[in-house]
This record gives sequence, structure tokens and C-alpha cells, in this order.
Amino acid sequence: MGIRDHVDGLTTDRQLSVGMDIDREKAVALAVFLVPGLTLFAIFSVGPIVYSAIRSFYAWDTFTMEQFVGLDNWARSLTDPLIVHWSNIQELRYPMGALTHNLLWVVVHVPASTLLGLALALLFADLRGWRILRSMVFAGFTVPPIVIGLVLLFVYDPQAGIFNEVLRVLGQEQWVRNWTQSPQVAIYALIAGGIWVHTGFSMLLYSSALSAIDPSLIESAKVDGAGAWRRFWDIIWPLVKPVTAVVVIMETSLDDKRSPVDCNPISNEYTRAITMAP
Repeated sequence: MGIRDHVDGLTTDRQLSVGMDIDREKAVALAVFLVPGLTLFAIFSVGPIVYSAIRSFYAWDTFTMEQFVGLDNWARSLTDPLIVHWSNIQELRYPMGALTHNLLWVVVHVPASTLLGLALALLFADLRGWRILRSMVFAGFTVPPIVIGLVLLFVYDPQAGIFNEVLRVLGQEQWVRNWTQSPQVAIYALIAGGIWVHTGFSMLLYSSALSAIDPSLIESAKVDGAGAWRRFWDIIWPLVKPVTAVVVIMETSLDDKRSPVDCNPISNEYTRAITMAP
């Protein structure tokens, strides 16, 4: 082995040692920042979920778990009309049960708020003063749930609500009704309010993703004669598609349990929160 080979070997060993030290420092830094948050998440989020799952297999008297009953609690919950109203579902009548209404909320609310957020992000990206417009749309997501409920209550008020007044002005008085108390439309009125609130959140995430796209890519596509749809489908969408997964997960997990209660102070079965705990 020559002197050069010996020196190269020492250099390589030193580089490997330095690289391992850097990786170790990164691991320590990541642990310092992640462990506290993950610990709190495990205690206050994962822990209650696991405990509730275990408790669902036992008969309990609110304070203590007693006899193991297997899936009896789940079977009883799924036959409870407050949870799933099977006869109303078959006849397409409301209320259909809390679980059905939650599924309906996810199926309608999540795609609508996601698509509207993307559309507004694309629209505001080409407008002057888009920062102000984005802030106005996002404002609904920043206010407390009780304020959202009161705003929706004001909009849907059967006597002086803005929505009913617009219908009267347009000569559509046959559509005027108590939107938060009618069993046929209460869930959809609340879904519309949820879309208004969460569209700003999805728009903000998409706007951040759009701002990270290199403008030269769009300009090159324009020079090549690509239309707006082709630029979106071939350039913009592949680059913002990863954000869609985040938006869908967040929109599905974020809940507004207080808003229906605040919007519907006269409690009934159409918007009331129901627990599935036996």
C-alpha cells in the first residue's frame, strides 16, 4: 500500500467519523424537539383512544369497568336510533342518526372545502392585493367556534336571517324556513357553514404550495403554448398534490362540535352531539 493510499484511507475514515458525529447530533436534536411533543400526543390523544377502545368491550357504570361483554356494546350502539336510524335511512328520511350525519358531513364537507380552497388559491395567485383577499377568506377559520355558531345563527334566523331575507327579495318565499330546526335541511345548513370556515384553511395551505412553485416553469409552459388547464394539470397539480393529503386529513380530523350547539340553541335530534359510548 502506497503513501497516497494510506492518506486516502485516513481521510475516508475521518470523513466517516465526522459524518457519524453529524448524524448523531441531528438525531439528538430531533429527539429533543420531537420527544416532548410525541409524549404529550401519546398521553392526551392516543391514550384516551386506546382506553376508550378497551372500555368499549366492558360493561361499566361510568366510573368502573365490570364484566367483559365483547361486542355487545357495539351492537347495541349500532341499533340505537340516535346513532344509526336504519328505518329512516331506508326511507331517506331525517334524522338518520348521529353516525350517518357524521359520514354525510365528511363526504360532502371535505371535498367541497378542499376544492374551493384550491380554486381560491389559484384565483388569488393571479390577482393584485391577493394577500388581503386571502386574509379575509381565512378569517373565518381563526375565530372561536362560539362566534361561528352565532354568525350562522344570525344568517339562518327564520325571521331576520340574511339567508331568508335574500330569498324573500328574490321572490323565493316558498324556500324560506327555519334552516337549523328543519330535520330535512339542518345538517346541510351546518355543512355549508363548515365549508365557509374550512375553505380558508385549505386555501392557505394551497397558497403556500403555489408560492413554492418556480415561476419559470409556468412561463416556459406559456411560451410553449400550453393553456391554463394544461399548465394546471401537468405542472401545478403534480407539485401541490402532496398538500392535498394534508388538507384532507386535517379537514377530516378537525371538528366543530361546538358550532352546531351554538347555532342550534333549541336542542333537538338533528344537530345534537351523541356519544357512542355504551
